[in-house]
Amino acid sequence: MVRHVEGKKACPSPQTAKIISDFVYNRTNDVTEFLSVTSPPEWINTHPNYLETIPSSSEIVNSNILVQQFNAVENWLARNWSGACTELSKISRPVLIITGTEDVAVPAANSLMLVQNIPDAWLVQIRDAGHGLMYQYPDEFSRIISTFMNTTN
Repeated sequence: MVRHVEGKKACPSPQTAKIISDFVYNRTNDVTEFLSVTSPPEWINTHPNYLETIPSSSEIVNSNILVQQFNAVENWLARNWSGACTELSKISRPVLIITGTEDVAVPAANSLMLVQNIPDAWLVQIRDAGHGLMYQYPDEFSRIISTFMNTTN
C-alpha cells in the first residue's frame, strides 16, 4: 500500500517501510517477507517458484552501504524536496527512469515528478511490476535498457 498526496512525493506505507527497515538493519532475515515488498502479491501468486529465478550474486553488498542508502531515502521522504527538483533540472546527460506500476518500496508516482524535472528524461513504467521488476520481467527490462543505450549514445 502506498500513501500519496497529490503534488507531493508518494511514500511507502508504514508497514512497507518497517519491512524494509527490519531487513536493512538486520532485525530479520526473512527474505520472503522482504521480497513481498519488491514484487506484487498477484505476481508472486502466479510465480510460486519466483525465488529460484532471482540470480545469486557473487558480490556482497556491505550492510553499511544498505543502511546509508536506506537512510538517504528516509531523509528524502521526510523533507520537502522542491530544492532537489531545482537541481534535477540541471542534469544534461541522458536519464532513464524505469519503475513498476505496483512498486510499493519506491512508489511509481515519484517517477512522474522526476521525469517532469529532468530535461528530456525517458520514463518507462512496467505494468504490474514492483520494485524487483528486473527479476519479474528480465527480457522486457533488458530490451528497455538496450533501446535507451542505443538511442542516447
